[in-house]
Amino acid sequence: MACKSADQKQPRRIGKAPRQYKKRAAVHAVEDEDHGDFLVRINDERPSPENAYAYGVNANSYATMKVEGKSVRFQLDLGATCNVMPRKVLKKHNISYQVDTNHKTLTMYNDTSIKSDGKTMLKMINPRTKKKYFEKFVVIDGGGTPLLGSRSIQHGHRDGALQQNTSGSVQQKQVGQAYNARGPDRGIQSQGVFTGLGCLPGECHLEVDESIKPRIHPPRRVPVSIKEQLKRALDDMTEEGVIEPVTTPTPWVSSLVTVSKPSGKRRICIDPRDLNEALKRSHYPAPTIDDLTPELRKAKVFCFLDAKNGYWQVVLDEESSLLTTFNTPQGRFKWKRLPLGIKSSPEEFQRRLDQALEGLAGVKPLVDDILIWGGGETLAEATTDHDRNMRSLMQRCRERSLKLNPDKIKLREQEVPFHGHLQAWQFIFTQLSDNV
Repeated sequence: MACKSADQKQPRRIGKAPRQYKKRAAVHAVEDEDHGDFLVRINDERPSPENAYAYGVNANSYATMKVEGKSVRFQLDLGATCNVMPRKVLKKHNISYQVDTNHKTLTMYNDTSIKSDGKTMLKMINPRTKKKYFEKFVVIDGGGTPLLGSRSIQHGHRDGALQQNTSGSVQQKQVGQAYNARGPDRGIQSQGVFTGLGCLPGECHLEVDESIKPRIHPPRRVPVSIKEQLKRALDDMTEEGVIEPVTTPTPWVSSLVTVSKPSGKRRICIDPRDLNEALKRSHYPAPTIDDLTPELRKAKVFCFLDAKNGYWQVVLDEESSLLTTFNTPQGRFKWKRLPLGIKSSPEEFQRRLDQALEGLAGVKPLVDDILIWGGGETLAEATTDHDRNMRSLMQRCRERSLKLNPDKIKLREQEVPFHGHLQAWQFIFTQLSDNV
């Protein structure tokens, strides 16, 4: 049942409260009234696995943060849409605060009610990274463990702050599960959009200047320590249909480049410097932040998505595929998908992404990033508009076989970093942090 103000009509009760818990429990997940009807749960301190999955809750996830200079331990709950701070915790740590006059009565699914003192803004500092935050909390009567909701968790994960200060695990994909669990009116039907390798319509053709003589590079030596990793990476990409072995003579052969990814896997690229000298560009105009800014006048709610595997969603025709042949210790391979490093790759991918998302309101792609926003006179109107735009985007992704990265989702935010800028409600400014 969703937490609603006491003077509003209560939604139908879903299920019954566990009989073995007769003692009144503390609030574990509540709803901010501005964000629609969401699911909530009462903290019994022993959540069942099915409840933990349904609400995106990990009962063992905690983070210690400095609140107005005092160390406070928070429980992290991806199912909560606002932050909760018990009054006793504020008094215990002698934290001064001011609340607004908007008092709310939070009603739980078992008909128990908790009155709040209102909302307050508190300064938080991560003691490990020294990152500073200002977060809004609902102050409630009584004690219990302070709670950080989904929005604050996403803010912390955006720049790696919470990962370095968390006991337990919070996965970004759980945010998507919690988002989709909000019901048919709010949830976004995204089946198939976050799995597999995308395939945008049409084939890409690379043209070369015939006056430039083709070049063939010999295989580069690879350290013994990474040979097995390299072989696994090549095998995986071959199985996915990204590359393919070559046995016939080809006029162009580039060198292999491999780098280590943060996950420990190998990233396979080519060194196409000689090939780039011969390639002709299509000179497709790339959009800029300045082009986007006028469209965000009334934007209040944002979402950030990332095209999964980026350029690999563009298929090369056979002639172009042969141009991208490269040498490895396992023999020659050619790219069946558009590779990194080719000088025309960014504009070719941008053109196809623009064509795939053309005509969608509140959606703007820039390279492999996609910004979605909702506008309106009020936050509620903007949220409704945002969800409508998201549904349209998911439908278009299914139609055009555009795949998105489930690990880089920022949902229903009031600010998101986007290409060196922080897109936020009522202001847009350059983000100077190196993490953007």
